[in-house]
Amino acid sequence: MGSTTRAIAFRWASAAALALGLVMSAVAPSPAAAADPITMSARALLGGRYTVGTWLAISVSLANDGAPTAGTLSAPSATGDVLRAVDLPAGARKEVVLYVRPAGFTRQVIVTFTSAAATVARPVQVAGIDIGSTSIALVGDANGAIKAQIGDGVTGTAPFDVPPGDLPERPEPISALSVIVWAGDSGLLTDGQRRTLERWVAGGGQLIVIGGPDWQARTAGLGSLLPVTAIAAVDDAGLDGLGAVTGPLPDGVTTATVATGTLAADARTLVPLAATDARPLLASVSHGAGQVVWIGADLASRAFVGWEDGGTLWSRLIGIDTSAFFGGKTTVDEASAMTQALANLPALEVPPAELLLLIIAAYVLLIGPVSYFVLRRLDRRELAWVTAPALVILFSAGSYGIGTSLKGSQIIVNQISIIRSTVGGQAADVTTWAGIFSPSRATYDLTVPGDALLAAVATGADGTPLPTEQGDPAHLRGLSVNVFGMRAVRADTLVARESAIGVTWRLEDGRLRGTVTNVSDGPLADVAVVTGSVGRLVGDLAAGASKDFAMAAGDFTGASPADQVYGFARGDISTGEARTREIRRQVIVGLVGYGNGMPLATFGANGGEGPYVIGWHDEGPIDVEVDGEEVQRYAQSAEVVSGRPAIDPGSVQLRQVDIGSRVTATQGQVDVIDGRGAQILDGTATWTLSLPLEVRGLVASDATIHVATDPTSALVDQDFGGALPPGFTLEILDPTTDAWTDLGNVQNSSRFAVPDPATMVTPDGSITVRMTAGGDNPGAFGTFPIYVTAAVQGTLP
Repeated sequence: MGSTTRAIAFRWASAAALALGLVMSAVAPSPAAAADPITMSARALLGGRYTVGTWLAISVSLANDGAPTAGTLSAPSATGDVLRAVDLPAGARKEVVLYVRPAGFTRQVIVTFTSAAATVARPVQVAGIDIGSTSIALVGDANGAIKAQIGDGVTGTAPFDVPPGDLPERPEPISALSVIVWAGDSGLLTDGQRRTLERWVAGGGQLIVIGGPDWQARTAGLGSLLPVTAIAAVDDAGLDGLGAVTGPLPDGVTTATVATGTLAADARTLVPLAATDARPLLASVSHGAGQVVWIGADLASRAFVGWEDGGTLWSRLIGIDTSAFFGGKTTVDEASAMTQALANLPALEVPPAELLLLIIAAYVLLIGPVSYFVLRRLDRRELAWVTAPALVILFSAGSYGIGTSLKGSQIIVNQISIIRSTVGGQAADVTTWAGIFSPSRATYDLTVPGDALLAAVATGADGTPLPTEQGDPAHLRGLSVNVFGMRAVRADTLVARESAIGVTWRLEDGRLRGTVTNVSDGPLADVAVVTGSVGRLVGDLAAGASKDFAMAAGDFTGASPADQVYGFARGDISTGEARTREIRRQVIVGLVGYGNGMPLATFGANGGEGPYVIGWHDEGPIDVEVDGEEVQRYAQSAEVVSGRPAIDPGSVQLRQVDIGSRVTATQGQVDVIDGRGAQILDGTATWTLSLPLEVRGLVASDATIHVATDPTSALVDQDFGGALPPGFTLEILDPTTDAWTDLGNVQNSSRFAVPDPATMVTPDGSITVRMTAGGDNPGAFGTFPIYVTAAVQGTLP
């Protein structure tokens, strides 16, 4: 072959090899197309449930299969992004938790990790909880039995499932929950999750623990929280005691393996194992404002799936959340109340009107007549174009100087700490509110120690978001403050701290009575007891001093708890003492709102309405620091202790707010509304009214049935005669004879005295009434809901 031929062949071979190489490179993966070295997944804890204004925890899993890198996790929050720095060595696997406060109606939060190696984003689904609703989380309800028993007829809102691992390691994200029903393995809980449960219960939460054959796993991590000790299983135990307080048990269920034991200190038996066995089948114990309930039978098992009468038990345990009807604390924006409290500073006062008038008058006179006559006398009126601007500059500088002298030239931090603790507890939740006052227009960076959750109360005036860096310490960058203006921030944290206040209290004859003791080493000022509708000033307490108090359980005068404590003269900030009083008034408003007139709800999941004991001092656990600046600091701290007043043997008064109400039977054309109300076109609706299990055995001496066309009116002790048209009949069942007794004309009254209450109210604490509509019934008037409840007074043995 000649050289020319060989050259041509070589060129063809090279071209073929190049083409093959291009094809192979297109098919084979290239380094540029390789998987990202950073992978991430994210999920919201508690099933993504949140309430506007509270924190939501998002757990983020990060993996680095590349070179070492560092980056930042971020997610949007109500007032700006939250950030957390993360180091990722090669091969690292990390779990990081971000805490955000979603804005209203948020359904999805985007979590992003940004580093030099990669940027990864993941959507996280969230769901809001209605403000004022009784939110119930179920842990370990694998069969859905408890969810079906509670439904939405006990509280008006359906419970939701939460895996045990979804419990956050700090209490702020679960503050919106009212009830947690625990039927899962608590041995998997971390120390942080256990502390979260303890602080949540102490703050007013209700933890209901299910026993049964799996009691060991379910109680392994709950320790001292439980109302029973030395627990053991009892096989083939009779369930007659349970049926007595709930109604018929599921078909075929008469015995079960139950877990029981010895009552813990201060615990009480709600239902005994049997008439001849005093060991508890149901028991409860209070911790701070909340309680833990033990149910020895496994209500989450398959045997209890479809238990129609289970709702009666849950209504007696959970109780009525009055805020669902009356707003309670939600009648006021807590942030708004605290911002008003922070604004009570001398530096933020408007200058005296007399001084403003004097300056304006001097300015008008000097730039007008005085300037004219002086220049005319000097025969230099052409200089007016020079003197007028000069006088403007002079008065502007003078006005600024006067303002500076009045308001000062130093940055001021006005700080209010709300320290929520428990009698005998070792930890406290702390919310520190701080107002940053600036004598000039400036931008500041803030730092807070203690792994606090820090956030601005609002975005900038122009809507500019304010990012915060989470960690220990936490940082907020770029807080802009106008000249002589104030911006508010808040920081939430958990600290090791014993309560400064001791309190013993009880509910007696419809009144709250007790004793407050200052157990700290220093004085406490303006000690007060407040609920959602009542406030009483106890007074100042020296170290070790005690004072008694007595107050009504409810107030219908319309006066707010803050007004009842500090009087009706509002807005006076003319003196330091007056400013302090207004700050403390606003803090009470932030705690319980402006008052709803409802009586104190002692039973069930109602800790958010108090009662609270509050006392004041100057010490604060954490300070909000302004980076690189020396500040003038005003600080006040409110020690807040909440609890559940004891129900002692003797006279007991139960109001409508304490009585459970459920529609348990219907006949004819009847629609049931949320399990508690009924629309009756032509037929009968039967209600079971249940007393709390804590007063089981009460001997009733007086009882009144209340009927209303809305749940709000049913809970108010007033007569709404004429609410129903003709055609309705109200009757009550005599359980000793199974006979129905007519209670009276429902067209003329909404309150009906119960004849022979000791008989009509069963020893197990239930009342059965029914409403019938027919004949001249109200179909022509249109249908509307009917609600029935009761008030009972008697003696507890």
